[in-house]
Amino acid sequence: MLCQKAMKDQKRCQRSLSQQLHDLRISNRLSIEEVHVKTGIPTWWVDAIEIGNRELKLEHLYILAKFYGKRVAILLEDR
Repeated sequence: MLCQKAMKDQKRCQRSLSQQLHDLRISNRLSIEEVHVKTGIPTWWVDAIEIGNRELKLEHLYILAKFYGKRVAILLEDR
């Protein structure tokens, strides 16, 4: 039961990050191709991250956050 809750929390967090990354790209008026050229992350991966079809790797999150002028904050919370 605890494992199922952790998986749901992880998916919810990933969906939130995916949406934030999509919103940042759109608000900066960038195409997926432009993000690829500037970050080196393949276009298919950027697209998959934004729609939540790929697990978001920390190294990609760091690269994208830096590209968009954001920082990454990871929190450990009590259950």
